[in-house]
Amino acid sequence: YHKAQNLYPLFLAQESIRKQEEAVIVEGYFDAIMAYQKGFKNTIASLGTALTEGQLRLLKRYASKIFFAFDADLAGISATKRSTEIAQKLDFEIRLIQISEGKDPDECLRKGTKKWEEALQKAENLMDYYFRITFAEHDKEEAFGKKKILEELLPVIQRFPNAVEREHFLQKLAQELKTTLKSIYEENRKLDGHKHRPIRSSGPAPKKTTKFSRPQHLLALLFNFPQRQKLVEEGLKLEWFPENEEKRLYKSFLKHHNKKEEVDLEKLISEATPKEDLELFLLLGEERYSRFALPDLKKEVEKLIQEINHDHKKKLLASLYLQIREKEQEKNKEAYISLLKKYNHLLKEDSS
Repeated sequence: YHKAQNLYPLFLAQESIRKQEEAVIVEGYFDAIMAYQKGFKNTIASLGTALTEGQLRLLKRYASKIFFAFDADLAGISATKRSTEIAQKLDFEIRLIQISEGKDPDECLRKGTKKWEEALQKAENLMDYYFRITFAEHDKEEAFGKKKILEELLPVIQRFPNAVEREHFLQKLAQELKTTLKSIYEENRKLDGHKHRPIRSSGPAPKKTTKFSRPQHLLALLFNFPQRQKLVEEGLKLEWFPENEEKRLYKSFLKHHNKKEEVDLEKLISEATPKEDLELFLLLGEERYSRFALPDLKKEVEKLIQEINHDHKKKLLASLYLQIREKEQEKNKEAYISLLKKYNHLLKEDSS
């Protein structure tokens, strides 16, 4: 998978985003999951990185307006700035959410939905945000302060594709700095005359695609489509899972899967250690299976179960073979014959 090409869980959120024509973008998986479970179904996650142009072009199919709700730490502020640069280029209407309760959306929503609803309603438009933070940092009464304000705000204003918007904010900037519009235009022309590097995707360089095991694929499918659990439970024995994190996560999934064919992700998340494993399967499921029709999902589950069973039997056969050789060397005829029968029986099962 490639984080820089995905938004989680777009396959669940896209209908709500399309209806509202707006999306709320948070940083992490668990922020998005919590928002979705609390009823804010147009919420998606940037997966811990500043958004890339590819992600935003994908989102542009569904929404014209986006709300950013990144963490308020330095990394979050930096990611907000980089992401809004690209969003401006693609002509999104941009709003920025300030979280007053909790350090991130997940924590805020755990305390109830009221504060989050208020934060959405009070979200600042992009230029109000930039004017506020820039004028707070520099003294607009001093010549040097005015210079720094211009250096920071003019590039932001220039990124608006719409000339009327650019004109509006240039006029506002002149008013705030108590200077002539002519001076602002002059500085803007200077900036416009320079060659700027194109906005680059802020995601990491492409990496070789990770290979996932069959149990990992099955977990990825289940975490995103818990209604397939009955089919899995009918065909898969728990002992077929290797003794590792996948088996533990599958047990946890069974524990929190209810009769309505839903899974309590909040409880599942609270038990996940490390949480990165669960994040991995959520993302893998989003990328690999989000476009599958239900009949295709059924076929995929059956195929994965069959392959997991086959892998399990191969391991058993290998183990039995070593035991047979051992008993042969020990000249333990009774144990040798018993193990050989088991081996042949399993071999027939696997080939049938």
